[in-house]
Amino acid sequence: MPLDMKYPGVYRQEKDESLIPSVDNTTVVATIGRAKKGIANSIVLVNSEDQLIKTFGTPICSGSYPVVKDVDYGIYSAIEALKETNNVYYVRATNGTEKYSSVSLPASATTSAGTTSGITAIASSAYPSDSSYTYGNTPSDIKELNAGLTGVIRFASVGPGVYGNDIAVTITTSAVLSNSALSANYTWGNSYGDSSKSGRAFRVDVYTKQPSESFTSTMVPVETFYGTNSVMDLDNNGGSLYIEDVINGKSMYVYVKASGDDIVPPTTLSGNSFVKVSLAGGADATSTTYDPTGLWDFFNNKQNTPIDLAIVVPRTKDSTVSSSEVQKIDSVIGNRLDMFCVVQANALASTSEQTIVSDNATVQSSITNYSYFGKYVGWNLVFDRYNSSRVYLPNAIYAAAIIARTDRISSPWEAPAGQERGVIAAGKQSVILIPDVAGRLYENYNLNTVRFLNGIGNVIWGQKTAQLQKTARDRINVRRMLNYVENGSERILNAFLFRGNTSRERERVYNLVNSFINTVYVAGGVSSYRVVCDNTNNTETSIAQNILNVDIFIQPTYTIEFIKITTTITASSVNVGEG
Repeated sequence: MPLDMKYPGVYRQEKDESLIPSVDNTTVVATIGRAKKGIANSIVLVNSEDQLIKTFGTPICSGSYPVVKDVDYGIYSAIEALKETNNVYYVRATNGTEKYSSVSLPASATTSAGTTSGITAIASSAYPSDSSYTYGNTPSDIKELNAGLTGVIRFASVGPGVYGNDIAVTITTSAVLSNSALSANYTWGNSYGDSSKSGRAFRVDVYTKQPSESFTSTMVPVETFYGTNSVMDLDNNGGSLYIEDVINGKSMYVYVKASGDDIVPPTTLSGNSFVKVSLAGGADATSTTYDPTGLWDFFNNKQNTPIDLAIVVPRTKDSTVSSSEVQKIDSVIGNRLDMFCVVQANALASTSEQTIVSDNATVQSSITNYSYFGKYVGWNLVFDRYNSSRVYLPNAIYAAAIIARTDRISSPWEAPAGQERGVIAAGKQSVILIPDVAGRLYENYNLNTVRFLNGIGNVIWGQKTAQLQKTARDRINVRRMLNYVENGSERILNAFLFRGNTSRERERVYNLVNSFINTVYVAGGVSSYRVVCDNTNNTETSIAQNILNVDIFIQPTYTIEFIKITTTITASSVNVGEG
C-alpha cells in the first residue's frame, strides 16, 4: 500500500522478501530388482518396510552362506533404504519365465468354476520401449490379458508368480433373488436410480489365503467392488461403473478384463452356497538372470518422478554390475542432473586388489557424469530374518542408506561416512583391506570402502565420487550440496517463468535465491557464496532473447579426511610450556 505522506514526519514501511520455498529434505530412493509378488515393470512408491513386504514379498534368497543358490539384492536394498527414509520407488523386474494366475468365467447365470490358465509375463527388457505400454497399476502390465478372452469376465493377479494361485473371487448378481437362501446378499438394489442398472450391477469379492490353507466359506474378503459390464454405465456421482474402471488400478490383488457388452457375469454358486473361484496357473521365474536396463527409463522425467538417489547392484550372486545398466542410469542422470547414484564396483568373489581394480574398470568406463556417482567395494555377511539365512549383501546398499541417514539427521552437504553417520549393519566383510591397499583404491580409483573400528563396528570409510579429476566435485558431500542448491534454486526460479524481465523482478530473484543459499551458508554447507542477477549479467541482448541469467558463485565446505598429528620430543633443558 503506498504511503500517504502529507504531513511532515517519519513514516514506517516494511518490505518482506524473505519468503523461501520449502525444500523437502526427505531422500527419495529408486531401486530395481526381482520380487516374489506384486506389480511388475512399473514404478511403485513404498513408504515402509512393512508395506514393501506386503506389496512385493520377502527377499529372494535360496540357501544360506556358504551355499546360496539364488539371491536378488533389489528387496534388500529397499529394506535398508527404508530404515532411513520413507520414500522408496521400487520396480519389480521380470525375465519372461514368470506367469500370472488367471481365471475366466462364462456367460451363464451361475457357475461353480472357471477356466484357469497361466499368462506368461513379458521380460523387463521389453519395457518401456514398447510404445503401447503405460506403466502403473493398469492391465497393460499384462499384455496378453486381452488375448483369447473366454467368457464374459477374466481375472488375473496383478503380478506374476505362484502367489497368485492363492487368490480367489466370488461374483454376486441379481440372480440370487431367485434363491431364498441367498437373496439377502443382493444389497445394492436401491443404490442406483435406474432399476435396470441395479439389475446389471454385480459385486466382486476378492479373497486371499496362505499356500498351506484352503479357501473356506467363513473367510472374509480383503476387497469388495461393485460394477457392471457396460462401458456406458455411471454411478450416482457420475463415475464409471464399468468393472474394469472400478477394479483396475484400485485392487492390490487382481486385474479384470470384461467383454463390455452388457452381459451380466455369472453368480459363483454351487447349490445354495457361494463358491470361491480360484485363480491358477501362476508360476515363479525359472531363470535367475534378467535385464532391468530399460526400466531405468521410467525415471527419465524428473517432473513425474522426483528422486534423489539411485542404487545399482549386481543382478546375480556371481556377477558384477552390468555395464549397460550403468550406462543407462548415467544417461538418465545426464537428462535430469538432480540426483546421485551409488554403484557396487566389485563382484562378491573379487577380493584381491587386482580383481577389484579389474571390476572397477568396467564400471568407470560406463560413466560420463562422473561426479554424480559413488563407487563402493566389499560385501557384508548378515542374517536375513525373513529367510532365516546368512547372505552377503553389497556395501553399495548400505552406502545408499547412509546417504539417506545423513539427509535425515544432518544435511546433504555432510559426508556420508565416518563413525558419526557411517556405521552400517554388523556383519563380516568379504574382504579386509589393509590400509595400504585401501589407500591405493581410494586415491587412485576413487573406490570407497568399509573399515572396522573397535568398539564401533563396520563404518563406510570414504566419500569420493567417480570423478578422478581432483576438483571439489570429487567428493560426495560437495556433489550433493550442489544438487541441493541447484534443485532448490530451480524451484524458486520456476515461479518467475513468463514474468516480465524487469529490474524489479531481477531484484526479487536475487533476494529469494540469495536468502535460500544463505541458509546453506549458515548451516555450514558453503564457506562463501555470491549471487548475481542484475544488469551486469542481464544485457539488453539477453533480455530481448527472453533469457534471465542468474549466476551463483559457491565455495564449498571441505571435509576433514586426513589428520596430521606432530609430536615433538625435546631436551630436558627446553621449557615446553613456553610458546
